[in-house]
Amino acid sequence: MNRFLSIFAGIALLPLIASPEILTIGECYKLARENYPMIKQFNLIKESEKYNIENATTGYLPQFSLSANAAYLSDSPEIMGTSLLPQEQYRVQIGVNQVVWDGGDISSKRRLINARAKMELENNNVILYELNDRVNRLFFGILLQDESLKQNKIHQKDIRDAVASVEAMVANGVSSQYDLSLLKVELLKAKQRETELGSLRAAYRNMLSFLIGRPVDEKTTLERPPDIDELKKEILRPEMDYFASKEEYFDAKRESIDAGLMPKISLFGYGGYGQSSFASLRDERLYGLGGIAFSWSFGNYYTERNERLDVVAKEKMVRAESESFVFNTRLKMLQEDAEIRKMSALLVQDREIVGLREDIKKIAFARMKNGTISVTDFIRELNAKELARQNLILHSLEKLAREYNFKYLTNN
Repeated sequence: MNRFLSIFAGIALLPLIASPEILTIGECYKLARENYPMIKQFNLIKESEKYNIENATTGYLPQFSLSANAAYLSDSPEIMGTSLLPQEQYRVQIGVNQVVWDGGDISSKRRLINARAKMELENNNVILYELNDRVNRLFFGILLQDESLKQNKIHQKDIRDAVASVEAMVANGVSSQYDLSLLKVELLKAKQRETELGSLRAAYRNMLSFLIGRPVDEKTTLERPPDIDELKKEILRPEMDYFASKEEYFDAKRESIDAGLMPKISLFGYGGYGQSSFASLRDERLYGLGGIAFSWSFGNYYTERNERLDVVAKEKMVRAESESFVFNTRLKMLQEDAEIRKMSALLVQDREIVGLREDIKKIAFARMKNGTISVTDFIRELNAKELARQNLILHSLEKLAREYNFKYLTNN
């Protein structure tokens, strides 16, 4: 009974085990992104941002200090022969300082940290998005080799059919071994082409497998993506977010410059024990001191103008970089659009040519069997039909690849 159940379970699972894996181009985009080492940087950037913000926020917390000193005076003021200060002095004190208002310095630092982290994240997105272009090249390269191999099999079958007919003709004495050898050479050439295509396909599959971190072998079927009927022209590339994050960073930089010019107010307090202290000049005593402090450093005013001019110059550089990117992208879009239109027109003609070449090949095959044309003439027509089919395959996949490249250019 157990043996019967095991056999039944094995038969039930057989279709699942034997079924090939189907891989779409969208899944390849996702897998390539997840497999690329730079994906780890997202968490690292966020962690770094968190720690830096926590460090900046500590400026709002009370700042404690501990100090101790000992001194020896070689001389001190006297009144009526009595020294006002002891020659040996020491004190130990603890202090605390609490920021009341810092002119926005800490908040500007936090914003600057956030802006820098966002800029790094967007730059990482740009690098990861570029993987889509690599996936496109490999994915459509494999599809082209797959279709070419299928057509090669059809071509070999046509040649084998001709070989069989000529062998019969040789046996009946109406054809020669010379004609048969010509066809066998064409068959060997077709097999050579099959070997070349298979080797190229294996190389493309290995590269795609490495890129996405998943096996892509003979059991893996790449699903041909659908044609794109409408090509949207709005540019939504991650580079645009990267340029925007750069501008946000420079806004935060400008805010940091402003904060550096502002005064600061804080509360302070000290408590200590020692000889020659604030509480007593000679006795050892505990003492305390507290109050409010106001400080305003004017050193930043010397560099403020140059710092602002530097920020303005870098903002202009970012805008110029963004405009150049959009210009170059739109130029590539125009080129791709022209190529897509050309391929569409060629495909209409390719289909008509293939239909005519199929008819010509059939007629040539019949005439060869009847002896009205030579085997050489038939081979010429057979190869012309094969070339027409290969052109149809090439133009069809090139059009599709350019559509997805256009989609890559716009991220639509």
